[in-house]
Amino acid sequence: MNMNTENNNSNELENIELAYEYTKDFLKDQKTDARHLDWRLGAFLAFGGLLFRFGNDLPSDQSIYLLVTKIGVLLLGFMSIAFAAWGLKSTFSSKLRLVKPSTLMENKYFKEETPSVKCVIINTHKTTVEELALIIQKKSFCLNKSIICLIISVLIFAANGMLNTWLNYRY
Repeated sequence: MNMNTENNNSNELENIELAYEYTKDFLKDQKTDARHLDWRLGAFLAFGGLLFRFGNDLPSDQSIYLLVTKIGVLLLGFMSIAFAAWGLKSTFSSKLRLVKPSTLMENKYFKEETPSVKCVIINTHKTTVEELALIIQKKSFCLNKSIICLIISVLIFAANGMLNTWLNYRY
């Protein structure tokens, strides 16, 4: 019976270690994903700004179609910028819970056995993982909408150029 108890304790310790390492790696990966989304959102914010700037110079005086395409480019460029900015605004809220290193040095945790402290850390990170997932979801949504607006805006930009060329050739 004593051998069975030792096996159970050994399994519990291994499982706690596994859960702790997994949680640590998962949080690290989630933070990296959020950071990469921020970089991509920043790039699309810049692309949207450039498109908006060049869209402002599109011709619009020869035909109502040129005016409509110019307005479409500017509107979609603005929407792309707005989605990217909204995605960049997504940050951690006050609900985010992390165990601070100074807390672990307090007598309450410092004198505990390592597996118990690891369990506290794992349980504390549950809300952090959930919040990070929501932030990543919002950033991904904003990035996708920004990309779609930018692509459609570029297509309309090209249509404006083709219309302008055709109108100038025709007259």
